[in-house]
Amino acid sequence: MVVIGFLAAWRLAVWRAKKEGIPGEVFLDFGIWGLVGGVIGARLFHFLQNYETYRSFWDVFKIWQGGLVFYGGFFGGVVACIIFVKKKELPLLKTLDVAAPSLALALSLSRIGCLLNGCCFGKPTNLIWAIFFPPGSLPYERYGNLPLHPTQIYLSLNAFIICLILSFYFKYRKSPGEVLALLGMLYAPTRFGLEFFRGDHLLFIRGLSAPQITGIFIFIGSLIGFIYLRKK
Repeated sequence: MVVIGFLAAWRLAVWRAKKEGIPGEVFLDFGIWGLVGGVIGARLFHFLQNYETYRSFWDVFKIWQGGLVFYGGFFGGVVACIIFVKKKELPLLKTLDVAAPSLALALSLSRIGCLLNGCCFGKPTNLIWAIFFPPGSLPYERYGNLPLHPTQIYLSLNAFIICLILSFYFKYRKSPGEVLALLGMLYAPTRFGLEFFRGDHLLFIRGLSAPQITGIFIFIGSLIGFIYLRKK
């Protein structure tokens, strides 16, 4: 699902790049740099948050078993993409704006992989759309046969709606960088709220999970950046 998300995001970015006067062919390399940097960052963040669950050094490389943190992937992907953009002498903020809706689309599709894998699961609930996981899965190890919030679906729908909003807003931006800032403004608070339904976190600081704490800083930084760019 990560690969499918990457391919869909790449096609969307190429289409939008051509409309913005950026060579579409460079976005294949751009996407690969972002994907590799994103996976490394996402895995690193997961290790730092859940290092006690890693039984051996080689477990760090077993990403097919789950364990990718979005904010880590976001930071890692952005750093890798900035290096690529500077190397190719492309307009930085304009290129990142083109990539922002695609990032949300990739995230939406990759969350379906979280559902299929059984990671990022929710807390017990009696809601009619609750889901069950089979014996041997990560949710079953923690909650047994209890019905759980389908948080993977919540996160997938949230990212898809953000993709639509960013795509709609794109033509109304006044300065390059606004779309990327809007991504942070929309994703951080919605992710903050959805975290309360998650049941898989091990690390909490004053009752908040690591993604919630990270999201607070992301939202503040994005809001300041958005206001500055609009005024500029």
